[in-house]
Amino acid sequence: MGIDQIRARDQLFKPVSSNAFGYLQGALWIRIEILRKPEQQSHWWLELQSPMLDFATLYQIDTSGKTVSKTMGDHIPIDDREIDYRNPVFKLDIPANKPYIIYLQLRSKNTLTVSPNFYSYQSLINHIAIEQIFFGSLASVYFALLLNGYFLYRASSDRSYGWFALYSLCNLIVMLGSEGYLYQYLLGNHPELNEAILIASIYFGVPTGGQLLIYYLEIKSRLFRRVVQLDWCVSLLAIISLCMAGQEWIRPIYQGWMLLNMLFGTVFVFTIRHKNKMAMRILVGLLPFWLAVTIRGFRNVALLPSNMFTDDAYYIGMALYVLALNYAVSIKVKALRKAHDHALAEALRLSKKNELELEEQVIQRTMQLQQAVRRVEASLQVERRAQAEQREFFATVSHELRTPLTVIDMTAQNLELDAIEADAETRTRYGKILQATNRLSLLLDRYLNEDSFTLMRRGVQYRHCNLHMMLDDAAHSASILSSSHQFVLQLDQLPESIVCDPDLMLLVLRSLADNAVKYTPAESTILFTGNHVPDHINIVIRDNGPGMNAETLSRVFEPHFRGKNSVGKPGSGLGLMLARKLMENQGGRLEVESTEGKGCTIHLYLPVHELVAETCIA
Repeated sequence: MGIDQIRARDQLFKPVSSNAFGYLQGALWIRIEILRKPEQQSHWWLELQSPMLDFATLYQIDTSGKTVSKTMGDHIPIDDREIDYRNPVFKLDIPANKPYIIYLQLRSKNTLTVSPNFYSYQSLINHIAIEQIFFGSLASVYFALLLNGYFLYRASSDRSYGWFALYSLCNLIVMLGSEGYLYQYLLGNHPELNEAILIASIYFGVPTGGQLLIYYLEIKSRLFRRVVQLDWCVSLLAIISLCMAGQEWIRPIYQGWMLLNMLFGTVFVFTIRHKNKMAMRILVGLLPFWLAVTIRGFRNVALLPSNMFTDDAYYIGMALYVLALNYAVSIKVKALRKAHDHALAEALRLSKKNELELEEQVIQRTMQLQQAVRRVEASLQVERRAQAEQREFFATVSHELRTPLTVIDMTAQNLELDAIEADAETRTRYGKILQATNRLSLLLDRYLNEDSFTLMRRGVQYRHCNLHMMLDDAAHSASILSSSHQFVLQLDQLPESIVCDPDLMLLVLRSLADNAVKYTPAESTILFTGNHVPDHINIVIRDNGPGMNAETLSRVFEPHFRGKNSVGKPGSGLGLMLARKLMENQGGRLEVESTEGKGCTIHLYLPVHELVAETCIA
């Protein structure tokens, strides 16, 4: 109905004893009759203490007798209000000594509780200041608790502190939103957003409080956890229904759901107080909070009037509960700190104990190390003496061998000079003696003198060498052992110059050529050949002798092993083993292939090396 229809039905108005009307589907009309005394001022401010009013329209008659209206409410941008204040406020000019009637039309989806108050300008300012002090202090408490929970969570990663911070945030937003401060200071020009944020904070506050109890009290009860999960689902569905579908019947039903949840939580915590010492601390704040929620719920459904006690009991109870939670959290922090200090002291004790044990172990290990060093030094002394004796022995052997070798060489030279008229066979024999003495002299000069007997210990010394000349030298040296063996050198596919250690390589080639002569019958052919691929050189020494069976072939590299055909032939069984070792020292390898009755083939694989120096040694 419009104002004219309402004024025509003044008989329908009746006095009320309560200013709480609950959840109404339509509009509530209030008729106020005012009588001002002459000594009172004419300008007054009418405040409707109901921040959650969606629309409040004031109808009054101006001096010309025309009805005028003004509309306030949290669904109206705050810029359209006469003063920047959370509650609807109307300015009135009231005549003296005669009744002055105003009409108020109130509409809201929230619970409708209205307390009309008249103020002078100064008294209104004083009233607003007192309100701001009270609610500012309350908001400061919530904000401090929010920060406390947040920083405790960052410091400890304990989820109970994180949920405590979220619960404090929900309660802070509920208090600021319900009392109109979000609308006044932040969302005055976005009233629909203010309503959505407030609904989400109220409805999510219930399951958030349940999660806080689960983590703080370490509740393992499946029933309690299922109830909290149900709270999340119910809260989410209620928010969607209110914000998107406009199902306003959800509001009173959810009020009852909150009361049941608070009752269930209080009873559950009460039942575990003997098993969980922390539950009693929660219960101290939970009981008055449940009572405050009950009072607020009864006021919302108009079972209790709206006054300072019923309006503010919820915030005071909430503050007491959050303070109790904060106290409980602080006790938990104290317990954690005590446990931390105990663990630190225990760690320090163990550290000192381990330090003493480690120090003792270090002393023991040091003594053992010193003893080991002394043993190593003694072994080194023995080795040095052995090396000195070895050098003396080689020097002595070299000296003792040179004398008879010189005699043999001089005698062979004289015989060769005197045998001008002798037959060719005799002269050949004298030549072989001279070649053998010359080879032995070279060995003594190269490997048994003071500068060169450390050949195996000095390491590999790569140089450019003439491979063809070394192979020819090996064949020529081995031919002294037999005049009936035939040496064939097919060197077309082998490079003339390679990089290797000439001393080591020459020993390998001579040793293998000598073996080919010793272990093959007369008239045998020994072939020197090979090929060159990009990354290595393959040198092949092949004979057509009796070869080796599988058993002999598998043991040819064993030290001092000699086959059946070595009976009566000189040697120590070390030639192949030493030759393979010398090849491996140069990064190569030696492989033997043989079939009984079909000769023997030896492969020398030598990797290709590059040197800057250009020194060619035969």
